Parts: sequence; structure tokens; C-alpha cells
Amino acid sequence: MVEDEASFIPLYQEMLPLHGLELIGYATDGEEAIEKIGEGLDPDIVLIDHRLPSKNGIDTMRELHRKDPSLPIVFMSADKTIMRDALKNGALDFLVKPFDKDQLFEMIDRHARKR
Repeated sequence: MVEDEASFIPLYQEMLPLHGLELIGYATDGEEAIEKIGEGLDPDIVLIDHRLPSKNGIDTMRELHRKDPSLPIVFMSADKTIMRDALKNGALDFLVKPFDKDQLFEMIDRHARKR
């Protein structure tokens, strides 16, 4: 999870287990996300916001894919104007904020790595 609104993290930590999922890590900016993946964090899916401090979501996604080209990434943003760019640059899907938990779970089920 790469989300600059830290207040959302507890919501995801409560919501994901209801669907049998676990939030194994999060970052509040692009640089932190890249660092964590570089240190070996191996998520089944990355949910990434676009407007992040230090590096936007698309640039962050490009760098994450340089480290792991198979990393499944779903974009989340209220800014629909970047949807095309996000999908063109490697996002598997795009969630328009605000979204409900069913939309989130559907995206995760569709795109997360099955291990």
C-alpha cells in the first residue's frame, strides 16, 4: 500500500482481514515504497495512490516495475485524468476514489499474485 494519507492505513488494516488478507507493509511516499521493495518486501499486490510526496504514483510504479516487472499494481486516485497514463505505464487496474470495500476486494481478487 502506497498512500500519503496515513489516516487511511488503520482502515485498511481493519478492512483487509475481513477478506482474509493482510497488509504486510505500507509507505507514505514513493521513495519509501521503492526502498521497501528493494529491501525484499514481496507483496502479492501493491495499491498505489498517484499524488504522493517526493515522487508521484506513476514514477513510483515505473521504478517498482524495474525492480520487479511482475509486481501487480492497482492505482487508486480521485484524479481520473491520470487513468490512461497509469494503465499505459503498467497499472493492472484503476480504482477511482472514493471506492467501496467491494470494489477494492474485487480488484485484489482479480490481480493479486496467487501463491
